[in-house]
Amino acid sequence: MHKKIDVYDFDGTIYDGDSTVDFFFFTLFRNPRIIVKLPVIFWYACLYLLHIVSLQAFKSHFFSFVTEVKDIDKEIELFWKKKKKRINHYFIENMKKKKKTYVISASPEFLLKPVLKQWKHVSVIASVVDKKTGLYTGKNCKGEEKIKRLDQELKNYEIEHFYSDSLHDLPLANISKQSYFVTHGSLEVWDTDKIKGRRKNIWNHTPFQLSWLIMMYLLCVLVFFHISRLCHIEHGLTLIQILSILVPVVIYLFHYRKKSWKKYFVVFLYFGLCIGLPFLFSNTYDLTQDGNGYHKLSVAYLKNGWNPIYQSQDDYVKENNLPSSKGNGIWINHYPKSLETISAVTYHMTGSIESGKAVTTLVLLAMVFLVFSYLSIFLNKMQSFILSVLLALNPVVLAQLFNYYVDGLMGMCFAMEVIILLYISITKKQDYKIWLYITAICSLFVNLKFTGLLYSGLIAAVFYFYWLFHERKEKEWKQIWKRATGWFILVFVTAIFVVGSSSYIKNTITAGNPLYPLFGEGKEDIVTKMEPKSFNHKNFFEKFVISLFSKTENVLYGQGEPELKNPLQVSQSEIDAINIPDVRIAGFGPLSACFFILGTILLLIELYMLYRTDKKKLKYVILPLVCILLSCILVGESWWARYVPQLYFIPWMSLLLLCVLSIKDKRVLWGLRGMGVLVFLFLIMNSSFYLQARIKDLDTFQTIEKDLLELKNQKNVKLQLSNPEFFAYYYNLDDREISYQIVEEDMTENFVYQYYWQFKVLQEK
Repeated sequence: MHKKIDVYDFDGTIYDGDSTVDFFFFTLFRNPRIIVKLPVIFWYACLYLLHIVSLQAFKSHFFSFVTEVKDIDKEIELFWKKKKKRINHYFIENMKKKKKTYVISASPEFLLKPVLKQWKHVSVIASVVDKKTGLYTGKNCKGEEKIKRLDQELKNYEIEHFYSDSLHDLPLANISKQSYFVTHGSLEVWDTDKIKGRRKNIWNHTPFQLSWLIMMYLLCVLVFFHISRLCHIEHGLTLIQILSILVPVVIYLFHYRKKSWKKYFVVFLYFGLCIGLPFLFSNTYDLTQDGNGYHKLSVAYLKNGWNPIYQSQDDYVKENNLPSSKGNGIWINHYPKSLETISAVTYHMTGSIESGKAVTTLVLLAMVFLVFSYLSIFLNKMQSFILSVLLALNPVVLAQLFNYYVDGLMGMCFAMEVIILLYISITKKQDYKIWLYITAICSLFVNLKFTGLLYSGLIAAVFYFYWLFHERKEKEWKQIWKRATGWFILVFVTAIFVVGSSSYIKNTITAGNPLYPLFGEGKEDIVTKMEPKSFNHKNFFEKFVISLFSKTENVLYGQGEPELKNPLQVSQSEIDAINIPDVRIAGFGPLSACFFILGTILLLIELYMLYRTDKKKLKYVILPLVCILLSCILVGESWWARYVPQLYFIPWMSLLLLCVLSIKDKRVLWGLRGMGVLVFLFLIMNSSFYLQARIKDLDTFQTIEKDLLELKNQKNVKLQLSNPEFFAYYYNLDDREISYQIVEEDMTENFVYQYYWQFKVLQEK
């Protein structure tokens, strides 16, 4: 006779969350010594990501953190006192029936037994891990292993009810009389196809919902601002900010009507990021030439009432008795202004001109959340997390994190547009929320700089024509054509005719050319004087190869030539050079040749193997590659990293494919994994140089803070700019309510440099 039992998974089923991860962070904050284990844990996480070590091997090293805890039993007791409230209510109610129950989990046995021992009829089957060493003494209790462990406990049994939150538990679900899928304490009858379909819907991933809210906020700011200016409403930035923050929340809550703490948590994080980050960035300072030459001036003018649609920058400056921006006025007047527009609204909220730089970090987070959600459809969460963070470590992005340069933003928008279009199935009814998301990406992308129009339009064209060609034999081809055409028209009408009204439309009317002053009569050549003199007679490929294999340095026209080097060698001068946000030669960093060459070779091998094994998946690699390569060819200046940040996508994709491919030949498998490890290490080491530079920036910002506080406490401050062209710095003084008098005559003595050498401050005799 079979013994009737109920079986439960633990994490995400009984406990609303991951108890192992929560316990790790709980002990980490209480025992800071655990931090010494983090490098090893991270290393094995990466090896697991690349399929070099098993999940069990990774977990064994992960649990090594217990060796740094003096009294592990006491720690577990305190943990469950705090986290016991996260036991789902339905489980507590079911336990009142006192039916024989087995909890089978991959989490460690030592962590689960203390909280479950209160129910005498509950038996625990879990991974056997030594709580003092973190070492496994058996197999990881997951998937089929759960059935094997249960068979060892019971010989004749019948599972009446089974509960889990994971498709990994499908083997147990298949042998159970009745199975239930658990989502944050809510139960539904197990339907594998339905569950898989829901997982494939990116909207059901909480990180994507947060990404969507962030991008909707940016879209609302851009649209509301330009509509107000089109209607000659030159103020009202407070209303624009309030509406831009609230409208996405209203749409989100209207769509997501289910009662769940998740939606409120997402909204809370959204408010915190969109409002809190700008105030945080108010304490960072842009010291770059472009930032203070025209980006910050554009931000200040827009914030103070300039209407760029109907009024020229020159007229605004004259009307308000402002210093002439000289040669930079042409860029302020004609360049696209999506970053500056959002920053102006942010500036109005915070009172600091520096706060607008938070937009880069907001988009960075939105991209990470998008990539993580998309990859989670076909990879596990650990792999998805590491790959999404790795994509965020693009050197161009890291170099421009604390300034108003837009090239890093361009690279992120490129990746986001490609990934969200890869997700779309054009043959199915379209979700308006996804196309609103694409509209947000493209509206920002197209209006960052003129090449944004080229890149965004190129990506859209590649996918548009692929869809039409691929579905050409379908009966509903005409409907597909209408659908794709209609949505793209909506996207680019918004991006060009609404958000781009202050640049593309205005330039067409006033200068007869939407891309003035880079094209047309009276165009400005901004590249020739920026590149090494020897590049004048080389084609784009020759320039790219020379730049890739040279030292990372900022070679100017007529001031030296690129210096070839050993790709593995990193000099101090190169580390110093990456402090420049737009370094010209080898701008992806000192190790860029290593990860580009290895990554490209690895990607080509993987493409060949994918072609041999699963041609249907080729589009997920070929379409992004076509977009990347065409964009690099069309822009013509791929030697300069800031113009082609999307090239970083290539080595990243080689690691992504390594996680996806199924390789049976062990020699080939280990060879590719070895290359993957090298690519990964080169990417991480190269990014570390940029992260160290940003950490040093924090010291600079503290020095500037002290200088500004000192100036505020002084009376009769007399000063002048070290470089008179960058008078955007005066707005930093005004924001701090510093009273000062500008000295017209050039100071040659009795002065000190302050604000990191930007001001000469006259000393009282």
